Amino acid sequence: MTNHAQASTAARNERRWPMPAYPRGWYVVSYSSDLGPERVIPLRYFGQDLVLYRAKNGAPVLLDAYCPHIGTHLGIGGTVDGDCIRCPMHGWLFDRTGTCTNVPYLDELPRNHRVRAWPVYEQSGLVWTYYDANQNNATAPTWDPPLIEAYDDPDWTAFDEGRRWVIRTHVQMFHENAVDVHHFRQLHRLGTFAEPTQSFDGAVMISRFMHLCTYPELGIDEGIEVETRTSTYGLGLTIGHTTTMGEIESLSLATSTPIDEEHIDARMATAVRSLGDEAATASLFETVVEATARHRRHPHLGKPELQHRGVLQE
Repeated sequence: MTNHAQASTAARNERRWPMPAYPRGWYVVSYSSDLGPERVIPLRYFGQDLVLYRAKNGAPVLLDAYCPHIGTHLGIGGTVDGDCIRCPMHGWLFDRTGTCTNVPYLDELPRNHRVRAWPVYEQSGLVWTYYDANQNNATAPTWDPPLIEAYDDPDWTAFDEGRRWVIRTHVQMFHENAVDVHHFRQLHRLGTFAEPTQSFDGAVMISRFMHLCTYPELGIDEGIEVETRTSTYGLGLTIGHTTTMGEIESLSLATSTPIDEEHIDARMATAVRSLGDEAATASLFETVVEATARHRRHPHLGKPELQHRGVLQE
């Protein structure tokens, strides 16, 4: 083994975080809009290869990726057949529980040939799974993913779902960021912040803070008053509800799902409440989406000295 390979292996084996790499809880594995009718998507989360598909009845199904026959990846070339997925290699069929229900060339099904099925929950445009390190004796979830009322509310725009990053960090640090007021001022230049007030409701951390923001896109260079209320559900989702000047409202959904012990899949969706005028609402929506992107584009994020905490990968 070369010195470089040895160093890479050592780096992988070195735990950078005192927290478990994959904390127990609900995590988003897809937007509903990405999982069209009978679509099959290969995924990698929690250090494992998975396959997500939408059954003919419309339900999302998440399974371990590899067919137990000879290890073919069901997410690469696999097809939906009714409410099941068919292996692309020999046509073995697996239902939503991971049970093999058909082998085209056998009259008797092989015993104990199944793949693990993961819990799936779909609501408000998000497809979730529940992770527990001990999947065979998993602890029952103590909370459910939230209903996001704005998702189906005609007074709100559709969510912009185009922001996605791979970040070298831990999911806990990603959501701690939501209440780190000092980084907003220093890194994002968002003005003066008051210390947030915080409370807890089970697995939900609720924070509220006031700050001053500038919006160069609107020609506003002097700080205007903004109130932000964040609700963080476990370590998988932070909902940010922002009210500007007491009347302009926007909503952001920040999700994070561990890919492996070093990286998370982070996504951001944004919507605004209608102003009552279609053109004005469209302009506001474009401004808020651009401002969200601007706050996350910063040259310092790519510097090697920040890699101990978190670096945007792509």
